[in-house]
Formats: sequence, structure tokens, C-alpha cells
Amino acid sequence: MLRRLYKLWRIPTDQFDKRPEDKARFVRAWNLRSSRDDSEGDLMHYMKTKRKGGNWEKLGADHQRYSAGSVQFSDEELKAAEEIYNRLFASAGIGSDNIGYDQKMADMLSSEFAIATGRIVNGTIIYAALMAIRKRGNLVKAGRVQRGSQHGFGDIDEIAS
Repeated sequence: MLRRLYKLWRIPTDQFDKRPEDKARFVRAWNLRSSRDDSEGDLMHYMKTKRKGGNWEKLGADHQRYSAGSVQFSDEELKAAEEIYNRLFASAGIGSDNIGYDQKMADMLSSEFAIATGRIVNGTIIYAALMAIRKRGNLVKAGRVQRGSQHGFGDIDEIAS
């Protein structure tokens, strides 16, 4: 069911963070259809984990193109975002992907960004800008974090196909 919904929406998993309104609508649609109450972070984490493992739908050329015209960052703002990421997350061993799965982290990023730049921007939009920097190989990597228990996605797996 989740895979069908994803193909209907035609938005690549890595673009949802640039499109917070679409992400919220997608998750609401999923929760209504599945009778579940998954958070945005949990659902995006599931889909991205599957994609990274090569076990997710490929949209190919049949995806909605994203226009980045809504939020632009200056070089100084991008530098501020990187410094905030390094100070709050990378230095604590928290990888950048976690910001996309945890709304509290995204809110913290947004708050710190507003203090540093005087500009209020949704944390998931700042996260998306950081991901673009990471894809170019220019974002500091966080150290590996030991986790007590690894929880799987078994319950979503059961109805996602």
C-alpha cells in the first residue's frame, strides 16, 4: 500500500524534506489509508532506509520536478547552518539523517538558525540544504553512535507492499 501511494505521488524520497507541506499531506494520506498513526520522521526513515538498501521503488523520469524557488540561502546562511549542525549534532555523534527523522532536532536547527541569521526557516528546509552540501562531500561526518537496541520496521513492512 505504501509503495503504491509513493508511486502515485511521484515525489522522490529525498525531495520530501524540501517540500514539508507535501510531506505532511503524504503522511496524512498514508495514515488515513493504513489506519496507522506514523510520524513524518518514522515514515521517511522507513522509506529512505529501504531506498538505501536498494529495496524501494524507483520513479525514474516519472517524478514531480522540484522547483527550489521558494527558499534560497546566501553563502553566509549556509555557512551558519553548517556551523550549527557541527556544534549541535556532528560534535555529539548525531548523523545528519537524524534531523530528517526527528522533528525536535529540526526545530532546534530552525531555532538556532534564526538566532544566528535573524531569518526564520523551517528546520526541514535547512536540513534539505545541509543534505545538498553532504551530497557534494562537504559536510562534516558525525562519529558512529552506539545504540542500545535496533528497532526494525516489521509492522510497516507487513502493509507497505
